[in-house]
Amino acid sequence: MKTPPADWVGWTLDDPHLGMPLLALRHPPGWTAQGAVTWVPEHAESPEHHWWQVTHPDGTAMAQTWPRFDFTWPGGPAGQPNGQDRPYLPPDAPDRLL
Repeated sequence: MKTPPADWVGWTLDDPHLGMPLLALRHPPGWTAQGAVTWVPEHAESPEHHWWQVTHPDGTAMAQTWPRFDFTWPGGPAGQPNGQDRPYLPPDAPDRLL
């Protein structure tokens, strides 16, 4: 029997630099979630990088992301380029899609 998403476990990826959650997700009970946030100050336009993955207990299934999406936030009008071919993104709650 499958576990309905309402019974899934919540997990957050915290940003130690800012002292706040970067993202939140839910996963099936028994799965393991892990991830990391790093800051590279030399990349002035996009200094934050993160990854996460959720793994089935026996290792046969996994969901993961290793994103690289350059943006500046906050900035000008949402979706508009900032002069370096990177769009501005408006602020958004980390749990909006949960």
